[in-house]
Amino acid sequence: MASYPYTPPEFIQDQTVANIHARMLAALPTDIDKSELSIVWDFTRPPAIEKAEFVEYELNETIRLMFPHWAYSIWLDLHGELVGLTRRAANKAFGYVTVNGTPGTVVPQSFQFATLANVTSSVLFETMEETVIGNGGFTITDTANPSVDVIRLELNAPSKNPLSLTLRPSATPDMSELILTDGATVLEQFAFNSAQGEDQVTALMEAVAAQGSAYFTLSKLADSAEALATFEQYSIGTTIPIQAIEGGRVGNVPADAIILMAQPITGIAYVTNSVAVTGGAPEETDDDFRERILEAVRGGISWTGCDADYVRWAKEVPGVGQAVTDPEWDDPNLPEQFHWIDGFGLRRCAGAVRLFVIDANGVPANQQILDAVYEYIIHPEDRMERKAPIGATLTVVAPTPLYIDVSATVTLEDGHDIDTVMQRFRANLDLYWLAAASEYSLRDVQSGIAKNWVKYVYVGAALADTLGIDNYDHTTLLVNGGTADIPIALGEYPVTQGVELHD
Repeated sequence: MASYPYTPPEFIQDQTVANIHARMLAALPTDIDKSELSIVWDFTRPPAIEKAEFVEYELNETIRLMFPHWAYSIWLDLHGELVGLTRRAANKAFGYVTVNGTPGTVVPQSFQFATLANVTSSVLFETMEETVIGNGGFTITDTANPSVDVIRLELNAPSKNPLSLTLRPSATPDMSELILTDGATVLEQFAFNSAQGEDQVTALMEAVAAQGSAYFTLSKLADSAEALATFEQYSIGTTIPIQAIEGGRVGNVPADAIILMAQPITGIAYVTNSVAVTGGAPEETDDDFRERILEAVRGGISWTGCDADYVRWAKEVPGVGQAVTDPEWDDPNLPEQFHWIDGFGLRRCAGAVRLFVIDANGVPANQQILDAVYEYIIHPEDRMERKAPIGATLTVVAPTPLYIDVSATVTLEDGHDIDTVMQRFRANLDLYWLAAASEYSLRDVQSGIAKNWVKYVYVGAALADTLGIDNYDHTTLLVNGGTADIPIALGEYPVTQGVELHD
C-alpha cells in the first residue's frame, strides 16, 4: 500500500507559540516592559497560543482534507463522490446450514442459528428464506436398458470427498445393485430384488447420513415404466442459505461451527454448516478507498468495457478484494458464429467476458459475492443502470484454488509465540496472493499462458516481514515441498493451505 508523506507548506512552517509570541513582542514599542509575566507579555501570550494552534493544527488539517492523498473519513468519501466512487460497505458472510428434523417443519425466514460461545461470543446467522424440511422421499426406477445406470445421487460435501449413489441392474437376473462410493472407494454395496428394495434403501441412506453429507442433487439417467423401490419419510438434510447478522470478518467461520439455534423450535433435531461460511469483510478502509480514488483521478474513469473497467466495477462491490478478466473467452453458451480462432490457435468469443473474483479475505469469492458483482455490472432488471457495453456478455466465477503449503524453521523474537506468528504469516501470504494473481499482461490473458507465479523468494520475503520473526533458516523454507516458483494459470488463485513454522 503506497504512502503519501505530508510536508506542511513553507508559509506555515515554524509557527510555534514561541516564534509567534516573539514576533508579537518585537512589533511592540521598545520602551515598554515586555519581560515574562509582565502585563504586555501576559496579554500577548494567549493570542500567540491560539494562532499557533490554528496554523500548526487546524490549517494543516484543512490542507490535508483538500487532497485525497491525506483526507480521511467523510472527507475522503466526498473526494470519492467527485470521481463517481463510493466506499465499499461491510459485507455479511454468506453460506449454508443443513437442518435435519421432522419432515414438514417450517424454518421461517430470518430464523437465527449460532456458533458456540468459546473465547469469543456466539456468532449469529439468519436464514434468507423460509424453508420446509423435506422428507427425503425419492423413487428409484428400473430401466429398459441394462447396460446403463438407472439413477445416480450425487452428494456434494466440499469439506469431504464427493459421494456418489448409483442404482443399476445387477449381473444376476432379476436383481439390482445399490452402490455408495467415496471417490474410488466403495463404502456400501447391496444387491436386491424389488421386494427387498425398501429395507436396503433404508440401510443405504443411513450410511449416507453417517458421512455427514450436507446437500445433494438427484438426476435420472434412464426412464422406466414402474418403480423398483420407493422410500419415504427420511431426511438426510435440508439446505438453507444463511448470512451473518453482523457485517465483517466475524461471520467467517469454519465448517461444522454453526450447530445451535438462537431460539430452539420443535422439529429441528440437528443443524450444522458442512462447508465454511465466507465472504464477510469490513467496511473499506481509508487506505484502500484512497488507492481507488487516486487510480481514478490519475487514469480517468473509462466506460469502454476494457479489462480495467471490469476490474474497477467488480472492486466497487462490497466483499470484493481483487478481480482478473478473461476477455473474449470461449463461452460455450454462445452460438458458434460468435467464436473465432486467435493468433495463438485458441478459440475466442467476441464480446464474451469472464471475470474471476477473489474476496476481501484473499480467497475465491462465494456465490453471494459473485451474484452481487454480476448484478452490479449487468443490472439485468434495469438496463439504464447497466455498466457493461451493449452486446457484451458476462460470466462471473470464482477462480480455482491453487493450494499452497509453506514450511520453515524460524527464530522468534522475545515475547512472541509460534501460533500467533503463523497467523500473521498467513495474513502476509494472503496479501501477496492478491498481488501475485493480478499481474497478467494483455497478451498472457488472451493466450491463457501462465505468466504469473508464486515466487519462492517473495514467499520468503513475506515470512521475513512477519512481526515476531527475528530470522529464518533459508535452507528449510519449502513451498509446496520445494524451492521452485509455481505458475499461476489464468483462472487459478493461490490459497494458503498448510503453514508449518518450527522454532
